[in-house]
Amino acid sequence: MIANMSEGERPECLSEPHIHSEQAEVWLDCCRHPIILNAVCKALNCNEIVMLMSHLIVKPPHDGFQVYWHQDITYWNAIKGYNIVTVWLALDTVDAENGALQIIPCTHLDKKIYDTRDADAKTGHALLNGQSAVSGEELASTVCINLPPGGFSLHDAYLLHGSEENKSNRWRSGYTIRYANAATTNIDLEQHWSPVYYLCGDGSHCKEGYEDLRL
Repeated sequence: MIANMSEGERPECLSEPHIHSEQAEVWLDCCRHPIILNAVCKALNCNEIVMLMSHLIVKPPHDGFQVYWHQDITYWNAIKGYNIVTVWLALDTVDAENGALQIIPCTHLDKKIYDTRDADAKTGHALLNGQSAVSGEELASTVCINLPPGGFSLHDAYLLHGSEENKSNRWRSGYTIRYANAATTNIDLEQHWSPVYYLCGDGSHCKEGYEDLRL
């Protein structure tokens, strides 16, 4: 997908590779991998899972953009629910030096939407126009999620998270996949920009308009 980017497009913003890339089936198979689905079911404490979307976030060496503090749920107006997670799958070795995911623990527990303020980055190398208003105490608890290639983490859609620029000489590539509890999440399919896939369960909440891709 990087080779086919149009002028001005950034590799941090490669949406829906499971649909748009030449290797779409490979990415979709990754989204349906039993190890990932089992982890998602455990995190959401449910047996019925839908996949909402996916993105490649690739930070080139010395040029990878910052991602401001934010909550995923605030960008998904067509999705309503509290049982939604993002799987962050590392494609490279990911650490603080090359702009790893950072989280502020426990900021998802109250399902609170944080106020958004204008960004105050020192450079223009950032993906979002605004950032969540985070207190000094919250910033002090920041945790950097270091991962090896093939390793993954999960975070709640309400969790505050972000990442720094990649100033290293290494690539930092991650694949984010968004899943939800099929029984407790409502999706406006007319507004949602991506197909919704029902990936596991007994079919009780495989709603009209979902694509049934159970293995």
